[in-house]
Amino acid sequence: MDPLGKNVNARDVASIENESEKTQQGSIETQNFLNVMSFNMWREDNWDRFASMAAAIHDGDAQAPDIETRMLLDVVLLQEVLAQENHTDQSSAHFLGRLLGMHTAFRKRDRGDEGVAVLSRYPIEGIHLKKLFYSQEDPYQRLAIAIEVTHPQWGKTVAISVHLASERENAAIRQKQLEDLKDFIATFREADTLIVGGDFNAFPRDLELLNFSAFWRASKLRPFKQAELFSSPTWANIGLGKDYDSKDAERLDYIFFASNREFDFLGEDLLFRNQVPSSPRVLKSKRQNKIWVSDHLPVLHRFELK
Repeated sequence: MDPLGKNVNARDVASIENESEKTQQGSIETQNFLNVMSFNMWREDNWDRFASMAAAIHDGDAQAPDIETRMLLDVVLLQEVLAQENHTDQSSAHFLGRLLGMHTAFRKRDRGDEGVAVLSRYPIEGIHLKKLFYSQEDPYQRLAIAIEVTHPQWGKTVAISVHLASERENAAIRQKQLEDLKDFIATFREADTLIVGGDFNAFPRDLELLNFSAFWRASKLRPFKQAELFSSPTWANIGLGKDYDSKDAERLDYIFFASNREFDFLGEDLLFRNQVPSSPRVLKSKRQNKIWVSDHLPVLHRFELK
């Protein structure tokens, strides 16, 4: 039984949870790596699909055959997380975290049934919430949530999940929200490793995103950085029957990484990319696909200490 009281595939859940208990902390060798995933959950409440998605990650079968993803996710940044009304400890993030054997931090908007979350392989020592600039032109209160953990190799680590205003005409709102995000980031000056990611609702060529990338690169607190703005589409308008090969598919999701540890960036993967069906039967296929749960693809960035 999942946290919102719906039935799921009990076999998938049981096998995943058993493996989670054995390998949650990982070996010394795996601790040299830091694998960060960002994913907009699209307010999905299909728990069977989440169970299948988690099982695929555990089995190393997430359409990223060149890497071993099994039990190596260290941080997961989540947006559009669906919560049970009047509960802050029961959400789709808690369910996915339980499946992946990870600790969960979730905060919900003041109004509505969704919020943002961060999952961590290591125990969460602190949770912080930032309400970003609000305008009536964007109907939602946008949030950033931060967690603090102590990683055995990467030191004091702060991970922030953020979800900015949507719609092209709201660029000025996003710019003000990014200014608030910068102020939020500044409160974590003592962190050895800093991760910021999520759904920025901005294209790689948009000025507000370019300004934030420049800000990230200019910081001297953590000299080793990854701030490349990848352009491969992570969002498609599946409500209109589009797929990730359509001309209007766009990049909206990004991960920024900085550390005072010297590291190699091992690359980016868009998980489950090849499991998303092609139009014109996208909507029909979505109902039949066990794993595809969102109009966004999960973004995975991998880092290794030198």
